[in-house]
Amino acid sequence: MKNAALLLFTLALSNLSAASSQSVSLNDTVTYEGTMTPAPGAKNKEVFGFIQQLTVAAVNLATNTEASNYSVKTTLFLPDGSSKDGLQTLAATEIKSREEIHAMLSDCKKAGANFEKISVSGGSFDTCAFDDGNGSKVWLGDVPFNVVKQTTLDEGKNVIDIEISLFSFGQ
Repeated sequence: MKNAALLLFTLALSNLSAASSQSVSLNDTVTYEGTMTPAPGAKNKEVFGFIQQLTVAAVNLATNTEASNYSVKTTLFLPDGSSKDGLQTLAATEIKSREEIHAMLSDCKKAGANFEKISVSGGSFDTCAFDDGNGSKVWLGDVPFNVVKQTTLDEGKNVIDIEISLFSFGQ
């Protein structure tokens, strides 16, 4: 189950697919609080919480936007006090720029989503909510990495919920 939580952010990013201008800045940081609920009928019925923090460690811009990418430091904090650090490279096209997010928020229907104003522990946000019809839903808004809240079913039908608790825009 812990490995599924590590994949969570990658799943969220797969919902984004627009070419973008510079989307993030050095030291953009977001912290998500999350839970993983075992699938019905699973042997282990224990729900566990976790915290996932993402920080832009390097911005690697190229003359061709398609070749630009970001190095993102990831830290997953688990209930037993342990943590797991990682480094993930994200293509610039995987994250919408603030301008693109604002344009999307002005017409969520055009983007194939519904406009929703939601409140989570990190604040209240205008979002575009994308629902895949299979139990997964992501709310995108004007925050680093775009994801305000997400519910995902992993390959084992475990439910992973995250919501933003803290964020800051970097340089």
